[in-house]
Amino acid sequence: MYKHHFGESGGMSEAEHFGVIDKSKYLEELKRKYENLQKDPAKKAEFQSYYEKLKQYLPPYEPRAASFDLIKRCQRFSPTQPDKEYARNFRREVLKQLSAARSQQLPEESILFYTACSDAEIKNHHLNTPLDQYHGIDAFLDINLGEGRQTRVTIDGSMDPNKMERRTKSDIVTIWPEGLDPRIDPDAFEEFVRQEARKVISHVATHDWARAA
Repeated sequence: MYKHHFGESGGMSEAEHFGVIDKSKYLEELKRKYENLQKDPAKKAEFQSYYEKLKQYLPPYEPRAASFDLIKRCQRFSPTQPDKEYARNFRREVLKQLSAARSQQLPEESILFYTACSDAEIKNHHLNTPLDQYHGIDAFLDINLGEGRQTRVTIDGSMDPNKMERRTKSDIVTIWPEGLDPRIDPDAFEEFVRQEARKVISHVATHDWARAA
């Protein structure tokens, strides 16, 4: 069986289990906004702030909604087919459990998974994403049940078991145990995936669904 262990950095475990964004797309997005701000005299202060963040190898701040949009534009995989085994099985299990809860098979596109983890670099310095850096979100699920019923579930991932006791900005917290590997113990891996999916279902059950206008 696996056990909890605090030692591996959060960023390493997040990327291993959630995957990472497309760094080329991400850096291109940053470059495009940098150049647009630079050309606009009315946005001199915003440009200066943007420049100072990048100079410190920090992602320029983006509001929460804009941060979600940026992440969606920078994915390297289909949101119905994450490239990491944990993320792929987790999304599939959420779809399975939510379908069972509603007594109907939901289409694949009902559950979309997005990672906010980054392996981008500027001059050999790691560059996080605004969603992760400022809003504490490593990944999220967009859930759409049709007829305007939709919601978003945000996830914070870590290998630090003490993080559960601390306040986070995400809807659910996933604490990965040491040695979580489907090749070593597939039963333990599958049970952990089911456990984390149940957190999503519980959150969804108490959520006031947004209805499209």
